[in-house]
Amino acid sequence: MADFITMTCKSCGGKLQITPEINDFACMYCGTEFKVKREGGIVALAPFEEDIKKVSISTDKTASELALVRLKEEIEETKYKLDQERLPFDKVHKEKEEEILLLKSMGSSRQIVTVGISFVVILILLITLLTQILNLSEIWTLMISLIITLIISYIIIKSNPNDFYNIEKINDIEIELNQQKKEIQKLVTETNIRIKKLEEERNRHGMIVRGEM
Repeated sequence: MADFITMTCKSCGGKLQITPEINDFACMYCGTEFKVKREGGIVALAPFEEDIKKVSISTDKTASELALVRLKEEIEETKYKLDQERLPFDKVHKEKEEEILLLKSMGSSRQIVTVGISFVVILILLITLLTQILNLSEIWTLMISLIITLIISYIIIKSNPNDFYNIEKINDIEIELNQQKKEIQKLVTETNIRIKKLEEERNRHGMIVRGEM
C-alpha cells in the first residue's frame, strides 16, 4: 500500500504526492504554498492565503470590537464635556436676562416718580403764578396749569429717555448676550460635527463586527 496520496495543485493542476508527515508544502511546479488539512479521513489542500485571511478577519473584528467600546465612551465624554462647557454660558445668560428685566423695571419706577414729582411741583407753581399775575378764575387757572404741566412733563421724558429706561446699559447687555450666543452656537456646531464623525466611525466598526464589510 502506498504511503502517500496523489492530489492536484489548485493553482497549476500539477500532480502532488502527499505523505502522512507533510502538513504544509509548496507545489514543485508553480511554487504555490499549501496547508494540508486532515479531517475525518479526508485530506484537503488549503492555500496559506485562506488562513492569513481568516487571521486578518479575526484580527479586524477584535480591533473593531475594542474600537466600539472606545468610541462609545468617547461619544459620551464629548456630550458630557459640551454640557459642562455650556453651564457657565447658561448661567450668565440667565443672570443677564434677569438684569435686563430689573433695569427695565427700575426705569419704569424712576419715570413714574420723576414725572409725578415734576408734575406736582410744576402744577403748584403754575397755579400760584397764574392766580397772582393774571388773576384768572380757578377753573381757567387749573386748566391752563394742567396743559402746561403735561407739556413740560412730556418734554422732560423725551429730552433724555436713556435716563429713565437705562437704554444704553440694556443695549450693552444685549450685545454681550448675542456674542455669548454666537460662541455657544459655534461650540455646539463643532461638537456635533465631532460626534457625527465618531458615530460614522462607530457604524463602520459595527459593520465589521457583524461581518457586513
